[in-house]
Formats: sequence, C-alpha cells, structure tokens
Amino acid sequence: MSNKKTISVNVLMDTECNHLLNESSKRNSRTKRHEAAARLKDHLLRFSGSWEEKQRN
Repeated sequence: MSNKKTISVNVLMDTECNHLLNESSKRNSRTKRHEAAARLKDHLLRFSGSWEEKQRN
C-alpha cells in the first residue's frame, strides 16, 4: 500500500467468500487484510459508477 493516509473498514462476509479470500491471499503472498484492500480498491477503480450485486442461488 502507498504512504497515503488509510482508514479501517470492517465487513461481514459468508464462509465461502472468507475461504476464497484466504486462498487468494495465500496465492498472492499477502495478508488477508492486504488482499481484501487490494481487491476492494481494484473493484472501486473499475466500477466506480453504478454497480448492482448479482443474486446468488
């Protein structure tokens, strides 16, 4: 992460997403916190306009 001021955000996620985040953090050699931050930043930069959550069955 850069030297910019950062804030902390707490999120709730289901066990499936938690597992996927854990696996992704291991593959990318990052802590889970840094993996989540990188993925959230990427998503916000890509989809900063409107976005709707897809319903999962």
